Amino acid sequence: TRRAAPQPPAAMEVGHTLKQACPPRRAAWVLHLLVGLLGFGAVQVGANVSYEGVVIHGVPHLFEADGTTLKNSSKKKIRLITNRGESGAVGDAMGRVVPVLGMAVQEINSRDDILPDYVVELHLTDSRCANQFAVQSSLRLIYNNPAGFFHMQFGPLCSGPTGAVNDMVQVFKMFQLATISRSASLSDGSRYPFLCRTSPSLQFVADGISKLVQVFGWTRVAAVQDTKGLSASTVTEFKAAATKALDETGYPFDIEYLFANHYVIDDKNYYSDDVVRMLKEKLVKISLVALYEDAGIKFYCSMFRQGYYGKDVQTILALSWWGDSWITEQVAEQSASLPCSADDVYVAAKGMFSMGQTAFLDSTARHEITGTVLNDIKANYFSACTASTAEGCHTDFASYDYDGLTLVAKAFHTWIYDQGHSLDEITYRNDAPQRELYEIVKGMRFLGCTGEVAFFDEVALDCERKGTFSIRQLRYLAQNKGDTGWTGIASFTNADGFATITPWASIHWQDSTETYFGSGHGWRSVSQGQAASFGDDNIGLNNLPKDWIQCPAGQASNGTHCVTCPPGQEERNGECTACQPGEFSELSERLGYLRCIQCPSGKFQHEAGKSSCIDCEVGSVSNPFDPATCQKCSAGRYIHISGQAECFRCSSGKYQAKEGQSECVPCPEMRTTEYLGATMETECVCRQDFYEPEVTDGNASFECLPCPEGMTCGVGCRLADWTHRDNPNRSTEEALVFPELKHGYYSNARVPLTVYKCIDEDNCPGGPPGSCAAQRRSDVIACGKCMDGYYEDNAKLCNECSGHGSTVFIILGTLAAFTFLGLLVVVINKNLAMQGHATLLIAITAGQTCTTVQAVGTFSQLSITWVEPLKSAFGAMALLSFDLKVLQVECSVGTDALLKYFLRQCIGPFSLIIIGFMLIIKKYVRDRTVDVCVEYANTAGALLKIVFMSVVLSCLLPLICYGHPTGHSYSMVSSPSTLCYIDPTHVGMMIVGVCAFMIVVVPYVTLVGYATWKYPAALKNASRESERKLRMWRFIFFQYNVNCHSYAVAQLLRAIGICIVPVVIRDNAPVQLLLTSGVILIFLALQLYSKPWRVALANVADGALSTTLVMILICVSLSTNIDPSTSHAVGIMATIIFVFLCTTILAGFAFGLYMRFMPKKAFHSFISHHKADASAQARFIQLCITSRTNRPVFIDSDHLTNLDNLFEAVRSNIERLVCLLTANMLRRPWCAGEIVITHQSHRKAFVVRTASFVDPTEEQLADLDSYLDAGETGLGALGISTHHIAESYKWLLNDPRVPQEHIHGNKLMGRLAFEFVVSRILGMPDRKTSAGGSTTVAPGPGMVCVFSDASDDEATAAAAILIKKSQARLVSASVSALLLADTPDLSEEELLAAAIDALAFVALLTGHSLESPPQMRALTLAVQIMEVAARKGEDIPLIPVNTPSFQFPSDAAIQRVFARTFPRDCEAACLNMKKLFKRISVYFATNASDEVITTQAAQVLGRLGIDAMKKKPNRRTNREMERVKMYAIDTAVQLTRTSSTLDKSGNALEDAGEATDAVIVDDNMKIVWTPDGPRVIAIL
Repeated sequence: TRRAAPQPPAAMEVGHTLKQACPPRRAAWVLHLLVGLLGFGAVQVGANVSYEGVVIHGVPHLFEADGTTLKNSSKKKIRLITNRGESGAVGDAMGRVVPVLGMAVQEINSRDDILPDYVVELHLTDSRCANQFAVQSSLRLIYNNPAGFFHMQFGPLCSGPTGAVNDMVQVFKMFQLATISRSASLSDGSRYPFLCRTSPSLQFVADGISKLVQVFGWTRVAAVQDTKGLSASTVTEFKAAATKALDETGYPFDIEYLFANHYVIDDKNYYSDDVVRMLKEKLVKISLVALYEDAGIKFYCSMFRQGYYGKDVQTILALSWWGDSWITEQVAEQSASLPCSADDVYVAAKGMFSMGQTAFLDSTARHEITGTVLNDIKANYFSACTASTAEGCHTDFASYDYDGLTLVAKAFHTWIYDQGHSLDEITYRNDAPQRELYEIVKGMRFLGCTGEVAFFDEVALDCERKGTFSIRQLRYLAQNKGDTGWTGIASFTNADGFATITPWASIHWQDSTETYFGSGHGWRSVSQGQAASFGDDNIGLNNLPKDWIQCPAGQASNGTHCVTCPPGQEERNGECTACQPGEFSELSERLGYLRCIQCPSGKFQHEAGKSSCIDCEVGSVSNPFDPATCQKCSAGRYIHISGQAECFRCSSGKYQAKEGQSECVPCPEMRTTEYLGATMETECVCRQDFYEPEVTDGNASFECLPCPEGMTCGVGCRLADWTHRDNPNRSTEEALVFPELKHGYYSNARVPLTVYKCIDEDNCPGGPPGSCAAQRRSDVIACGKCMDGYYEDNAKLCNECSGHGSTVFIILGTLAAFTFLGLLVVVINKNLAMQGHATLLIAITAGQTCTTVQAVGTFSQLSITWVEPLKSAFGAMALLSFDLKVLQVECSVGTDALLKYFLRQCIGPFSLIIIGFMLIIKKYVRDRTVDVCVEYANTAGALLKIVFMSVVLSCLLPLICYGHPTGHSYSMVSSPSTLCYIDPTHVGMMIVGVCAFMIVVVPYVTLVGYATWKYPAALKNASRESERKLRMWRFIFFQYNVNCHSYAVAQLLRAIGICIVPVVIRDNAPVQLLLTSGVILIFLALQLYSKPWRVALANVADGALSTTLVMILICVSLSTNIDPSTSHAVGIMATIIFVFLCTTILAGFAFGLYMRFMPKKAFHSFISHHKADASAQARFIQLCITSRTNRPVFIDSDHLTNLDNLFEAVRSNIERLVCLLTANMLRRPWCAGEIVITHQSHRKAFVVRTASFVDPTEEQLADLDSYLDAGETGLGALGISTHHIAESYKWLLNDPRVPQEHIHGNKLMGRLAFEFVVSRILGMPDRKTSAGGSTTVAPGPGMVCVFSDASDDEATAAAAILIKKSQARLVSASVSALLLADTPDLSEEELLAAAIDALAFVALLTGHSLESPPQMRALTLAVQIMEVAARKGEDIPLIPVNTPSFQFPSDAAIQRVFARTFPRDCEAACLNMKKLFKRISVYFATNASDEVITTQAAQVLGRLGIDAMKKKPNRRTNREMERVKMYAIDTAVQLTRTSSTLDKSGNALEDAGEATDAVIVDDNMKIVWTPDGPRVIAIL
């Protein structure tokens, strides 16, 4: 309320760092002035403004016009609650520190190395140095903004509010840093957690004051304090320090006096006047004052008014933050109540001492966070705080605020950037940021304005500043801003003592006398009444009361007392004697007093009685023979520093012709000297890597030019030395230094400075211009050609042509090419369906090998120096890349590059022509059925596919160039002597390459792309035209899985990508390696994802080869620019990689050959069947064969992983194919493929016919496109045509060598029929007549009855599978299983007998079960027996088991079917069947895998309770024979359920007609005779 100021429009124009957060009473624009004084433009505003709600950030250029929105939206704000006092006990502290806060935050936000993506904002608020206001102001900011808006508490100013705010910020999990709070109570880390302070605790101040009192020799001290907590703790700490000194060091502090003279000014019981009066009455001379400024001004006013001041009355201020102008400020603040002027107070306070933390350090060092010079920080602050509109200065507060704010910025920088945190983690609930920032600050150490900033890390001093203290004395009355009131006396540290940083200054007493303790530092032993001496140069120690003693050594008597000899003299015989010329006086550390010694080297002294020596002037050094004089430096030497003992020789590149010089003269630009201490300019020569050009006018040239790239120029290099190397007049002793070539570079001897790079460095050994390797022409660019009569081999060496050697090589190469093409014509057109995985693996491995070899050959075009053995390996692979060097063609056609390139391009088209002639010969000589077009497309396409990468690379060779050092010329990598684009030879080669590319590459790529596009449609279309296309395109797709046919295009793109890298990227090996590796890795990832190869091992080999290529590139990258020892290691690694490459290739071939010539018949048989018709029959036959042979049988439900492996199993891994012919079996394309493979691979076959199968007609075989099921079969991709299928069907059905058997050909039923077929398949006798006997079981008591549709073979097989899978557990329970289908001739009497004594029933439900009367009658009986047993307390399980072909019928469907099956008792039968269908069934998937079937069978057994089942007692009565007899009357008796219940006499018969006779079988059943015949009535 004491300040107010308007907010002018100018504030927004300047655009500084402030914003208004609250009403307009706050004049936030005052900061414009402060920053303006620092060089950012000034605005004239008034003083006495309030900073409550002001926000400082110091970077207006980063904000929009509103001052709050950042222009760069990516930057974020770090907001600090900055709590300072504008009023209260410490006065207006905020107004005096705002300038330094503005300076610090501006420097932080302007730096790029501190929080570059953030802006630090200081949100100012007034604490009034009071607890409640400090907490309220902070809470107001927190609650008026969203959670996490502020990121830490920066303050408050005073100790009490700091502790109170610490309690508050713990609720919001915020870290707190206090800069000025000094109470010792805040040191307790357990009480005030996560609080750090940049100012040292007052407990250290108390210890320092205790030491200062001892230095003065005082022992009796009083204490005066106010009621502030900090004041009280300070006095308490001083008492503890005094007591400790008495106990530990024996210094005679009068502790009782201290406690007796401890006064508290509380303005209630004692006022300032009262305390001063008591001090005066008790004659107290020395007082410790622990008062805040507002109480201090009253205390000293009382001292003045009571006349209690002067030299003998000394006060020591314990709270040392009082500013220079504290008297003026407090007098103005309390003018209404204070009866003293500023001058009055100063009279009483003059000479008072203060000990507190060091303020601005006087140093030219730089602040280690902001980088600003420390003295500049102080100067800038004083410039701002002393401005006319500023509110004054406070060096104590300002310096610690500066260090504190920069520390906070560095801590957040470490937390965010080094530890990877985010401001979003500060939420007021997460305590992790608070703890992490606290730990960061504790570990920080840097040089700041207040000295070295470091912290303790212990509980008692947790995060406390290790500070440096200053001893000050009040000497002046500071009336204006910027005036100095306090004067520094010395520094103090608890560890090192006094004056270690700031030396002692004189102490001025009020009687105008002085005391100077001396120039020493550290600790001094003291005793009562004797001041400490810190050096012989002390002054005025006798101004303190002390005891006198005998003069010690080093002191002389002046007649009244002892005096220390002044500087320049020493004590001799009790007198002070002056030092001689050449000597000076020095304090002896051993003796402790001054002694005269000789001047050291580099110094002299020509006068006597001096305390120091004089440095010799620059250009001269001391005379070792006469320390009173100096001598000059000789020519070639210098000395630039005074006070040196020896001159330095001129360094390299400088000379000096004169004596007594302070520096040497630099040689002209680009020149140096060949030795040290040069004395003439002519001794300057061109320096390393420069040369002196040749001049023609005969004058010396002082110009030095840079050494050309690719050459070395030593010190003193001259071009004239090369041009005149053969001059006969040249002295033989004169050394020639001329530009020489580096290894791998070439220049013509006539034009030595035009340098070319050699792609093969060994061709250019370096040395004098024109140097080439042996047998290479030195007149050809880059030594790129061999001499006449020599040829270049694959190792880039020139070998002599020997006779007809080249002709022989050409002939042998031609014969090898013809042989290869002939083999290709034969192999590539073999029947694909007959090629097993072994052959396919060999073919794929061969193709992968060729591709890998070509890729490695392509690497030779990169701008890389290759290491062995890779270099030699590339040469060995040259022929596959159409490189004719291996044929020594240079011996026949010469070294013309265009001719050799033309011949190279002719190889491809010539090979295609030869293939055409070979196929024509094959057609008209060997086989006229050959389709030349199809086989030509296959053979030519396969050849181009094998060598595609080499063809593309060969076409692109003219475009693969590398640059020379000149930067304006390029050479071909494959022909370094040919300059790209400017050499006519190169232009011709480009024309040839383009033509070859358009003739060969473009058509081939177009064909592959078109075929890949049309391939899926051709597979779906089974026409002969599509079959012919598939055969023509077979070379493209035969290696791949059908669904991965597009991988052919990927392989072309991979090859083109590898070849085009050296074309696009030149002379940049890292980028070439990166792009080449990227191409390989991209397609490696595609290959690993799609697994396109038909053979699984081929996918592994492809991945291994691609990985090896990348490893080769990595190895090459490691071999670039390395030392020889490392190069050897890289060579070893390259050898290992190359061996791995070869091993991978050989392993693929070896495994393929092993599979091809040593196949293993893994399966006894392969059962080919139609799942929908015969899955159960196939499964039962498999189980029977496996049980009788103990060998596996292939069935697709168990062993099929993919269809390609299906055919491979038929082709290579079985002994015979069992064809289970059902209605639709031959219509299935994949069954057709199995039969074709069996037929063409001459495998055994066995045909099992079923009742549903009908032989296809001749018309159907002729039109298989219609006969076979529609849909994409993929057979064409495997080389299987409809013609092959028709021939194979005829063979299977009509060839007498193929055995056949009908499933019921022997009139057997049930399982016996299948077992008979299995016996025929195995060529073994029927099991029914064998020693093993039949697998069927005759009806008997205590059995598990399995009721299935006996007329359905699939149902019979399903029931048989269930029994076979359950056999082991049934036997273990001594239980047999009765299968209804095994006993079709079973009478109803026998059925009834077996059912009554059955342990359980299994109802196997299949597709036609509902229409099977025998199965339905048996199930109806089972339901009745189960219900009767239940009434008698017996449990007879009845388990419905449904197969995939069965669908549970509706009630209407049951009624409709049973109306035909049970015409008399339809309703009763329907009711029983509905009861059956309501039971929980078990699903039995006969088309599933063996593992699933076994699991489902176990579920059925679990439902039956077989494991706990025991033989139940025979339920037959003694009237069994009578019942059998009654059943014999009519075998057509039907078991039905009546609608009424009969008693034992049968009198209540209903719906059965009038009974003429009745026989009661037992308690549950009665047979009656009606006019319609006998009927059995179940009595329920």
